[in-house]
Amino acid sequence: MSSFIWRKEKPSGGLHFPASREGHSLTYIHNASILLIFGGVVSNKSTDLYVYDLTHNQWKIQQTTGRPPSARSYHSAFYDEPYFFIYAGQGDRGRSLGDFYVLNAKTWVWKKLFMLETPHFRHHHSINDMRIQEKLVFGGICSPDGTLLNDLWTVNYSNVAFGSNLSEIPGAVWTQLKPKGEIPEGRCGHNAITLNRGLMIYGGKIANEKEDPADLFYLNYDNLTWKKITSLGKIPSPRAYATMAQLDPDRLFLFGGYDLKTNRAINESLILSTKDYYWSVPFIAGYQPQPRYNHAACAISSFGRENAIFILGGIENSFLQMDFYILDTQESLIGAEWEEAKEPSEMDKLTSDIASATILDQKKYMHSLDQQFNQERLACLQLDQEIKALEEDLKNANQVIEQEMAKQVAVMKDVDEEYTKNMKLVESLFLLVKTEQLLTREQENKIGLLENFIRDSHGCVIAFDKVFNPTTMQTKPLTSNY
Repeated sequence: MSSFIWRKEKPSGGLHFPASREGHSLTYIHNASILLIFGGVVSNKSTDLYVYDLTHNQWKIQQTTGRPPSARSYHSAFYDEPYFFIYAGQGDRGRSLGDFYVLNAKTWVWKKLFMLETPHFRHHHSINDMRIQEKLVFGGICSPDGTLLNDLWTVNYSNVAFGSNLSEIPGAVWTQLKPKGEIPEGRCGHNAITLNRGLMIYGGKIANEKEDPADLFYLNYDNLTWKKITSLGKIPSPRAYATMAQLDPDRLFLFGGYDLKTNRAINESLILSTKDYYWSVPFIAGYQPQPRYNHAACAISSFGRENAIFILGGIENSFLQMDFYILDTQESLIGAEWEEAKEPSEMDKLTSDIASATILDQKKYMHSLDQQFNQERLACLQLDQEIKALEEDLKNANQVIEQEMAKQVAVMKDVDEEYTKNMKLVESLFLLVKTEQLLTREQENKIGLLENFIRDSHGCVIAFDKVFNPTTMQTKPLTSNY
């Protein structure tokens, strides 16, 4: 069984040192014996490219030409000799990016890859080997809408005209895959490792809080089928923004991340056996790294190290120092750290007792500080819950008010419509009354004229009656008023 030891390594020299950051990439350039750091969050997003010389333990800032990427963090990076690639990430304004850049690590000239079809823009995704000059992209989050992705895309760059003098070169092709099986939920900040002709993913942040994002999923490259893996042992708590690296063909090393249950950064180290998917906690000597997430890690197999894992940067409550923490697994190096057991002298015993007492006092003090911190944190959580409850009450009250106002508006609309109808009816009645009055006056005028005609014709009627009535003629003499 292998032993492990953490080493803290500071650069021995150099004129330029990278500022503390998170969300950067750390890439091993094996044929040049260097590490490349690109981007990340400093005071804002960064476009710096730093080189760490593993032979001389020195930093320098690398000057480049061509068409460099814009400032970004939470991107993905990989090296395919002699080219260093950068894909996607989050830009200065918080928006996800979807562009692809390539840097010649010999000439230090940047170019942009021109592609007609591109996937959703994203950050906090993963990119892994699939075939020669072909990578597989999974998941991530698309901002500003916050969509969590679980799509699969391959990018093939075998036909890219890297030797072109253009700043934007064609030839790369995106292809969307349609997998089957137990497809994992959309997620971001997960870990992904190419393993045995397939892709292993772990953890990340998902939308459904009832589901456990700490599940393992495996994608078989041959039949494009997802399978959910049941793991055993010391199963990690749900976490995101951790790092995972391959110790050897049978073991994966998980470090740090953001615990989604306790909402804090952690520095837990775990090993997953890929033979039986058994999680275990290794005993690691040396300098334990601080809790962190959004840090960077890579595995190196050179310089007298057998699959050493380099950890750099990240954030806890603030940015962490840019010292390398190196997990060594080679027995010869670890053996040098462990001195042969000897019988301690009286002075050693006294010194040990004093040191033990001091350590105990410091532990008690740290424990009290931790308790105070936890109490403050609980109080903050309680206040946060109260604020959320008040916000929910306010939201509900606003909804009730809006509903009542909508009802009142509807009632007023009905009243207004009824009033309009009544006004039209009143106008019609008024017109009828006016018409009736005019007809009545006209009728009265006609009646008056008729009465006058009757009065005027009455004398004539009497006269005619006297003239033409025979009875009257016999009994009475005809008299005339004329």
